[in-house]
Amino acid sequence: MRFATIGVTVAVLTVGHLPSKAQDVPAATSRVIDVQWPGGDAGAAPPFLESRLSKVNQTLLPVLIPRHFLKFKTFAFVGEELHYSASVLANGAKLSISGTRIAIDPPKGSRLPPERGQQITSEAGDGTSQATKVQYRAAYKVIVECEAEWDRRCVDARYARRLLSGAHLMGGGKDAPSNASEGEAAPLPPDQPFDKDFTFSPPGELTPGSGRGVVSTTVYTPDIRFPVEAGPAYLNSQVWNIGGNYGPKGSWRDKANYRYPWHDNFCESRARRTLACPSGTGHQGVDIRPADHRDATHWAVAVENGRITDVGIYTVTLVGRSGSEYRYLHMKMNRLAVQQGASVTRGQRIGLISNDFGGTPTPVHLHFELLQNVGGRGFHHVPPYTSLVRAYQGAK
Repeated sequence: MRFATIGVTVAVLTVGHLPSKAQDVPAATSRVIDVQWPGGDAGAAPPFLESRLSKVNQTLLPVLIPRHFLKFKTFAFVGEELHYSASVLANGAKLSISGTRIAIDPPKGSRLPPERGQQITSEAGDGTSQATKVQYRAAYKVIVECEAEWDRRCVDARYARRLLSGAHLMGGGKDAPSNASEGEAAPLPPDQPFDKDFTFSPPGELTPGSGRGVVSTTVYTPDIRFPVEAGPAYLNSQVWNIGGNYGPKGSWRDKANYRYPWHDNFCESRARRTLACPSGTGHQGVDIRPADHRDATHWAVAVENGRITDVGIYTVTLVGRSGSEYRYLHMKMNRLAVQQGASVTRGQRIGLISNDFGGTPTPVHLHFELLQNVGGRGFHHVPPYTSLVRAYQGAK
C-alpha cells in the first residue's frame, strides 16, 4: 500500500528547476505522541540491578529491550528524552532495537500506512532483517545487520520478529518532555547551491527498466543539509547504470556515471518491503556517488543536529532532533569520525564514502535512507529524493 503524496500540485519539479522556499512544497511536520503506560509498570525502574541501564528512566517512553541483550559485554544503550536505541554485537551481526514517541505527519491528503496496532511487520534481504510495531502508542523497530549476506538471521525476518516480540519493559520515565524536544529541526540552508549546473529528473522517474517510482513531491525533511560534504555529487542507480549488475557493460568508474541529471532510485526493483513504492517493495533509500570514484576520499556528514544511535557492520544511524532517522551505508567503517552515542551537529563529518558492505562487492557510493514514524503508525522508509534535491540546491 502506498502512503506517499501522489500527484500534489505544487511548484514544478523538473530538470533544472527547484522551489526556493519551504512554502512552495508540501512538507511533513512532527509532533510528540502521548504514550500509554502499562498498568502497574508505569515508569518503573529496571527489573534488576543493571548499571548499563542506570539512565533508562531519563527516556520518556516505555523502553523495550530483549532481555538477553544484557548478557553481552558489547551491550550499549543510547537514550534521549523521546527516543532510544539499545544494541549488541553478537556472532557476526549487529542487533539493535529502538523506540520513539515522535511522529512525522505528511501533508493533508497523503496516504498513510495501515494501522496495525501491536501487529509486527517485517522483511529481510541484502544482509539485513527488520521488524517494526506500535505499542503503548510509541513506535519500536528491530534491525539485524549481518557480516555475511547468507546469515540466516538476515535471510529470514523471523529472527528480527522474535527479538521484537520478546522485548521486555526495562523502564522509562513519565515526566513531561521539555519544550526543546518537540521536533526541533535544523536551520534552513543558505541559498548557496553546490553546483549552478545542477539538473535532476522529476521524483519517481527511475532509470528505464529499473522499476516503477513513486511520484511524491512531499519534502519529508525540509530543513536538512546534503549528506555529502562537498559537491558535485550524483544521485543515480548503482545497479542499472554502466558497470552495474543490470546496466550497460563497462566499469562503474565510467565518467558517464558522474553526470547530471539526477535520477531517483528509491523504488528500484528490490525484494525489500517498501510500502511507499507502487509495488510494495523497493530500494528503501537512494544511492549517491561522490564527485569521483576515489575510495575513502569524500566525506559523508550529518544532515541535522542529533545523536549517533548505532554503528553497525556497514551502517551508521543518526537520529535527528526532528525525530527522523537517517541511515548511512558503505562508509569506511574502520575510519569513522564518530562513535556510537556521540552527539553531532549539522555538517559534522561522519565517515568517508567507500564500499563497505560486509563481503558483498559494491561501487564506491553512499546509500542514504530516511525512516520516520509516519503518522504515529510505526517506522517506515519514506522517499528522500525531493528532500535531497532541496538540500543540494542550498546546503553548501
